[in-house]
Amino acid sequence: MVNTILITGATGTIGSELLKQLSSYDTSVRAGSHSNSFKDTPENVVFYDVDFTQPDTLRKAMQGVDKLFLLTPNTPDAVHMAQNVINEAIDADVAHIVRLSAYTDPEDSQNPHRIVEDLIIASGLTYTFLRPGPFMQNFANFFGHTIRTQSALYEPLDDAQVTYIDARDIARVAARTLIEEGHGNQSYHLTGPEALSDYDIARILSDVTGRSIQYINISEDDARQSLQNMGMPSPTVEGVLGLYTLMREGKREQVTNHVADITGQPATNFETFVRDHIEAFLPE
Repeated sequence: MVNTILITGATGTIGSELLKQLSSYDTSVRAGSHSNSFKDTPENVVFYDVDFTQPDTLRKAMQGVDKLFLLTPNTPDAVHMAQNVINEAIDADVAHIVRLSAYTDPEDSQNPHRIVEDLIIASGLTYTFLRPGPFMQNFANFFGHTIRTQSALYEPLDDAQVTYIDARDIARVAARTLIEEGHGNQSYHLTGPEALSDYDIARILSDVTGRSIQYINISEDDARQSLQNMGMPSPTVEGVLGLYTLMREGKREQVTNHVADITGQPATNFETFVRDHIEAFLPE
């Protein structure tokens, strides 16, 4: 049995779901976040105020921790934040770090996710890297407004095939890799069970909601303007546009079986995701 696990980024989409997953295990869980915004905290979870830029908060949260789930925000200083966590994990003798990374191209050595992975490997810590593809939740969180109000999905993807993954599946995998043995120094590319184009996405949304939802293929310049209008900082915008390029090049269409192999349950398909989040796609 793992005695104590620290979950960073615990109030986010994956972190909060991971807390739910771990609540069914006989273990002590610490939820690390800079704000205690939990709606329902499981009984075996203790909140710790964690600021990645303040090593003393990390040091306090990591005392007596056996395993660590490392999720850093998508900000320009993410690598520096991760280095602070790694330093404190070494000093605290953390036995295993599970890093929420991302699927990147092997030749892209300057990708922040790759840099953090290299830092963890160099640290000598036992690690597991979770490398998911694009989240299904993006359709609800970022595109839900135009789907609800305009019956339209706007992206610059042409007919690219992409293996989207449900964030709940990522959390299920994370829970297993934190609790079970056999995942040390392993890397898992996590995907959903199928590759879909946005035309397929629009068809599934239409079938499930009973509405006629269209995919509108927009230019990269229009996508940049839309992302800027959402308030995204320029580095984040360019990162998203870079991901769109990789998708159009067919570099996000591979399907893997890691979710099923690790959890014993098949990865969630997009139709199921839509049914479970139907309110995000219905008119307001």
